[in-house]
Amino acid sequence: MIALDWISKLVGGRLTARRGVAALVCLAAFPAHGQGVTLTQVADFSGRGKAVAVPASEGAKACIAAHNASPAGAASPARLVLQDDKFDAATSRALAEASIRSGTTAFINSLGADTTNAIAEVAGPASVPVVGAITGATSVRARKHATIFFIRSSIVHEGRHAVRHLHTLGLKRIAVFHTDDAYGRDGLEAVKTAMAELALSAPKAVSYVTSQKDAGPAPDQLADAEAVVMFGSGPVMADFVKRMRAKASPAMLIAASAANMTALVDAVGVKAARGVGYLRSVPSASERSVVGRQFRQIWKAHGTKQEPTSFHLEGCIAAQVALRVAQTAGTSPQKMLRALQNTSMAPFGDFRLDFRNPRNEGSSWVSIAVINHAGVLLD
Repeated sequence: MIALDWISKLVGGRLTARRGVAALVCLAAFPAHGQGVTLTQVADFSGRGKAVAVPASEGAKACIAAHNASPAGAASPARLVLQDDKFDAATSRALAEASIRSGTTAFINSLGADTTNAIAEVAGPASVPVVGAITGATSVRARKHATIFFIRSSIVHEGRHAVRHLHTLGLKRIAVFHTDDAYGRDGLEAVKTAMAELALSAPKAVSYVTSQKDAGPAPDQLADAEAVVMFGSGPVMADFVKRMRAKASPAMLIAASAANMTALVDAVGVKAARGVGYLRSVPSASERSVVGRQFRQIWKAHGTKQEPTSFHLEGCIAAQVALRVAQTAGTSPQKMLRALQNTSMAPFGDFRLDFRNPRNEGSSWVSIAVINHAGVLLD
């Protein structure tokens, strides 16, 4: 049985493994509001974002199922509605408007900068929370949307962590390979700022558009760098990694948290992927962290045989945040919004969230994992 001491203290008494699963999701007695909770995920389920959106939704489903199996869930069951915006901001807006008219309680796990902004612009006037937006983009966070609550750390935190890590290794010629959009440009600026803080020369940078089929001239242009921080995902980044390896570039490669590393290993092979770093903005879903062990228990109880990733865990945490707040504040979106803005969250194992700041940024946690000889991320 996993360590559940912190849960035991909250709910009292000795917990069985099965009760522990329910306790992880439902830490407080649910008020007798008599209403269910509808969580809506508007994200790209069919295009380049599906490698993130799908596992996030699967993680949310597992934790919602655990909630519904508990006494709190029996009193006020939760359901998850999935809406495919195809990474199009206008579609995101239309789907968010329709979801609000249908009575959604909260949005969770939105994906991308422009699409999240579109959802927030609709959710704001209606006072509907947007929990766990999967974006670290400054272009979203700088707007200080009152309704968005971030679980993952920002791109600023990721860029600074990467640069400082590389600097401690004696690497100074750091380059950036990034998407030519708000997310990628934010990543570049984060690295530039972090390098300036250490009195390092500005990074060489190469951008790409997401519709490209390959990395173009980028591997040739960045092959002599000592390290490359990559802000992107999908086949273009995979092509970049494969060709950098083929050129025997000495550069240390580090991917930002938006990348799907399982897909990268599948695309380039274990040999080429070995040694690529990955910036985690939420903890791993492995046995190495308390929250990872607790999530794996929920995942196992859900009956899914797929190995969970940090995206599954992130999706689960977003659902848990919304459900926890509904337990104490009720299922009114407006009351949930006020509670999120003014309440310190009980920790998720060893992962802490506190949204009481101007940008509703719950965490600044960042860590670097590395793909090992077996093609698995090692923390």
